[in-house]
Amino acid sequence: RDEMNEKLVKLVEPKWYDKFFEIWINGLLSSPKTHIINELSNKLNMLLSPVETLGSAFTDNIAASLTGRKTERFYGEATEEIVGGLSGFTDGIEAFVRTIKTGVNPVEAAKYDYTRQGFGGMFGRIVRLPGTALEAADAMNMTMNYRAALSKLSYREARKEGLEGTALLDRVATLMATPPKAIEDAAIDQAKYRMFRGDPGEFANTLMRLRQKAPVLRLVIPFLRTPANLLKYGLARSPVGFISAARTGLKAGKWTPEVSDEVARSVIGTTIGAALAIFVAQGKITGAVPKTAPERDRFYREGKLPFAIQVGGQWIQYQRIEPYNMVLSQISAMSELDSEDDLSEASWNVATTLGENLVSQSYMSGLADVLSMLNEPERYSRNWFQRMAASGVPFSSALRAAAQVIDPTYRRGEGITDRFQLGLPGLSQRVAPVLSAFGEEAQRPTGPATLFGLSPIQVSPERQSAVDAELERVGVEVGLTGDTIGGEELPQELRLQYQRLAGQETLRRLELLFSNPGYVRAPDLQKETLIRRAVSRSRELARNQIERMMRQATPVG
Repeated sequence: RDEMNEKLVKLVEPKWYDKFFEIWINGLLSSPKTHIINELSNKLNMLLSPVETLGSAFTDNIAASLTGRKTERFYGEATEEIVGGLSGFTDGIEAFVRTIKTGVNPVEAAKYDYTRQGFGGMFGRIVRLPGTALEAADAMNMTMNYRAALSKLSYREARKEGLEGTALLDRVATLMATPPKAIEDAAIDQAKYRMFRGDPGEFANTLMRLRQKAPVLRLVIPFLRTPANLLKYGLARSPVGFISAARTGLKAGKWTPEVSDEVARSVIGTTIGAALAIFVAQGKITGAVPKTAPERDRFYREGKLPFAIQVGGQWIQYQRIEPYNMVLSQISAMSELDSEDDLSEASWNVATTLGENLVSQSYMSGLADVLSMLNEPERYSRNWFQRMAASGVPFSSALRAAAQVIDPTYRRGEGITDRFQLGLPGLSQRVAPVLSAFGEEAQRPTGPATLFGLSPIQVSPERQSAVDAELERVGVEVGLTGDTIGGEELPQELRLQYQRLAGQETLRRLELLFSNPGYVRAPDLQKETLIRRAVSRSRELARNQIERMMRQATPVG
């Protein structure tokens, strides 16, 4: 027996990598943005669920009248769903408090995909605090979703029994008080579905098993269950959902109530997308950032954000509005199609935009980094290892969020020391800023609209200047200065000075040029030549000044 107990202790005793991953995973989850978007997504999903219930009832009523079967989805389910969800609020609060007190249950399939505890005692509770807070919020929302689903399904069952009036209400109350196992299980499944905690599918399950055997894979894909369920949920509310509905109908050999559910979801999501098509026509929706550095620089100079919609002079990023960002990213992908593209090229462009939206999500950043590293190892491999090292700091995401609130300037580190400083409040200012083509320090959106930098949904004011508007019209991009002068690589300080001098002089010359009457009267081809000449002259002046500084700094003899 003692020998068996010793084996059991060794089996459950946390290993060194369990402790590392517990610190690392909870560090990734520690940003306030993560908790805000988690609650926002859950509540948005809960609010839209009754709308889908009404859509299912509408669709099933039509299907029933056409096929001659009885209706199995009812309009009253939506009201019961709302009432049931609200009735579960008190129990939800209790579930929240209980989870905070007891910590994360290691038996549960936690939403953030990491359940083995690496540390015990109070220290472990502190390390797991971000995960515990997320689990507590989900416990509250899970309870409310369960009560909403139970109320809806009880009403559905009573209506299918042909009851009305007082008899209907009494039957609903009885079913909710002592629900049959089939209704209870269905309510639990629906609650998990709304919370993105359901079965993620065979492919994701295979990856999760593989990751269990090879823990190092967590560095690449730390989260699987939630992303997989979000992807499935989003696709079900897009035109892809019609394909799934057709498969369900063909498998059953008839139009079942489940087909009505799938069609309603797809119709509602697609309708939302169609309603937003006006933004495409007006050029007020963006997808991924431009590929070339000059285009990307102007993109950000104008206040634009990737995967965003312009509303009232503000660019609002929809990328974190999960899971409905899937429909919006499909719209943005269509907006980027060129009329001259053939079908294969157009399909590839759409797939690329959708893929970039998926891998650019925060929970997929590890995979995105590895793909970049494999594509350009010389450029990205060192950055990946440095980023991984910096993310090992306890509460790394929370510290990074605080640093960005205090210091909203974008900064680019050039070593492991810079990486650590970027994520620490009060030290990030020591890292060199990112400069635009006009020598200005790039700034993160801030202010009340972004909760002063804490909102997971970025909001940036549209700020296209007259200079950028003219550059866009003529089709000329102003690139960034290089890292060398005369074949000699510049140190970081001189590189920044070179970019700042050249950029500021370029902006000054372009402002003067665009206000010149001769320029205004010139044809566009000549304007392009004049712009490039102004840029070239500005860089020449800056280069001469940097060369003088280099000569003055070089010892004589």
